[in-house]
Amino acid sequence: MIDPQQVEDARRALGVGLGQRRRSRGLTQADVAERVYSTRSTIAGVERGQQVADRVFWRRCDRLLEAGGELLAGYDGYRDLKQRFDQERIEARQRARWGEVDDGSPQALVDVPVAGGLPSSGTVATTALADPSGGSPAPGLGGGSASVSVDPAMALHWEEMLRLLAASHNVLGSRQVYGLSAES
Repeated sequence: MIDPQQVEDARRALGVGLGQRRRSRGLTQADVAERVYSTRSTIAGVERGQQVADRVFWRRCDRLLEAGGELLAGYDGYRDLKQRFDQERIEARQRARWGEVDDGSPQALVDVPVAGGLPSSGTVATTALADPSGGSPAPGLGGGSASVSVDPAMALHWEEMLRLLAASHNVLGSRQVYGLSAES
């Protein structure tokens, strides 16, 4: 399984390589930007590893800096790593959604500790749930001894629902999301 840090390190190394080649040729970021039809801020962002430009950008930089294909190969290696990482995440989400572990067998429901035991209403607040992957309880849960069976796919479902609600709130505002009228 590919670690997210590997992807970040590869992106940064790609940018460092660009910066080293640019400086060795005695060029400024503005010089490179002008010659590869980009902006100085894009060159700076790429060199810091904060963004990744497309393959055309890397081909132009490779030619300009006479890198002999090294910059382009570095970009291709990064893209391959990133695509494999993204595919692994998609597959893991699908397995979790269908309740499977890595070997493809069905996953049993996970016992999740609940702070202070079970509430009298029989419901469980989302803040009282532990990590569904079997990790330690969420911070601030204390040492509650009761547990509740939670389908890991439900945690993913609610995470997606909360993201959707937040996005709607950001676009429409709370009055639209919650159905409140202007007079409320």
